[in-house]
Amino acid sequence: MTSSVSALPAPSTSTYKSCIRKEDLGQYPFTDPDANCTWKVLSSTGKEMQANGTCMPEGLGKVEFKMHLVAVNSENIRGTGQLSAAGPVGPMSGSYTGTAKWIGVSCPADLR
Repeated sequence: MTSSVSALPAPSTSTYKSCIRKEDLGQYPFTDPDANCTWKVLSSTGKEMQANGTCMPEGLGKVEFKMHLVAVNSENIRGTGQLSAAGPVGPMSGSYTGTAKWIGVSCPADLR
């Protein structure tokens, strides 16, 4: 997963790997392991998902997300959304984009 947040003074980009199993697809599947997030899926089909999330990344305070994920094809996902935060320098809002790509059939031991 690679994501970009426009709300910061300089757009922030992060990249991480996660392991997603079939049973995970009813939940928000792309949670950054370092962002301390909880997600609620509002709707989900085989091609699209709407979810709201709250994250508590270190140093930023509480961040609220509204996400829309689209399966572009069997190997690629595109995500867009809005965020708002009560950061240490005051409120901020912005947009979020992300892409995810399937990288293998099995999960590495460090991602289980």
